Parts: sequence; C-alpha cells; structure tokens
Amino acid sequence: IATGGTLECDSSIITVAGDFTASGGLLGASCYNFDSSNNYFANTGSINFRSDSARDYTAEFWMKPDGVSGTNLRLIHQDQKVLIRQNEDDIVFFPNYNTTITASAVLTAGKWTHVACTWDTSENLASIYIDGKLTVQGEDATADKTGAAAMYLGRKDDGTQEYDGYLDEVRLWTDIRTQAEIRADMFQGGTLANSGNLFARWSLDEGTGT
Repeated sequence: IATGGTLECDSSIITVAGDFTASGGLLGASCYNFDSSNNYFANTGSINFRSDSARDYTAEFWMKPDGVSGTNLRLIHQDQKVLIRQNEDDIVFFPNYNTTITASAVLTAGKWTHVACTWDTSENLASIYIDGKLTVQGEDATADKTGAAAMYLGRKDDGTQEYDGYLDEVRLWTDIRTQAEIRADMFQGGTLANSGNLFARWSLDEGTGT
C-alpha cells in the first residue's frame, strides 16, 4: 500500500491518496522485465563494489519471479566477487562467491518479494532479510573477494543461468544495513531515509530503452 493508503481486508476496499501507481513497477513508473527467451538482462561496466580491501556490504532489491521451478538463476552477479541467485523458491547468497547461505521457500511465482543480503566482514557473517525480516544467517570463513568487475543483473556474465521475472529498486551499499534501515527504505521509490553509504542504485524507472 502506498503512503497514505489504507486496506480493509474484510471488505476488500483500498483507499489511496498521493503516491500510488497502478501500473509498471512496484515502486515508481516501471521495473525491469527479465526474459531469458529474448536474452533480456542488464549490466554495468567494471565497478569496484567490493573495494581493494575487505569491507562490509549490503545488496537489496525487489523481485517478482515468473516461476519457482528454475535453478541457479542469477539475480545479482559480479564474477568471483558476489552472487545472489534464485533456486526454485529459495534465495541463495554467496557473500564471497564460494560458501552459500540459503533462505528456503521464500519466493512465490508472480508475487513481489523484497530481498536484502548483508555481509559483515569482521564477523564473517552473512544475513538474508526477506520482506524486511531477518530470515537466515550463516558464517563464511573464506577470504573476502576484492577488486573491480562488471555487475550483471538477471544472468551470469557468460550469458547462462538467466532469470525470468521482474527486478525493481536494486541498491548496493558499503555498510551493513540494519533491519530498521531496510524497513525504512524498502518501500521508498524516491528520496531514501538514509543514503549515506549508498554505492549504486538502479530504480529501473526508464520504462523503455536499451
């Protein structure tokens, strides 16, 4: 529900005022529709998200998968640095591209879900938040992967393991977002409550383009 909106579940009435859109993306005017049959994906140039030395980070986004039967589908992929993928109805997080942390049975076909993955380098601790709630934590004792590389959304860098579905409001942070911070900004399509450590943001509101 948008800011100012109310939902009366017993009568199925939604009252909305202000910043509501009934089409396009979950937040804002549009989102990105990834389609493996048409080879739709997005990527950046080389970016130094992991830095040249170990540091904390958070990656978050909204997603709406077309289905929950596919495996090893890349959502965020920076080769040999960081990986988040869909595996059927699971979210699998590789904080250093090796050890996996899995949030099980959290996705539903055709339903928007917010995903936030955090990495605490000093504690070797990876966390996955689903819809603003801490869902799973796990340790990754492997060495931090550092240095620059291209970031791919919706597939692997070699063109395989393509995701079918929607992504919206993809954000990368150079700190560990707390549960309160994740919740404060997960529904914000415009100005964020706290953007001090925001490294990159793709709102995907262009509507059309290449």
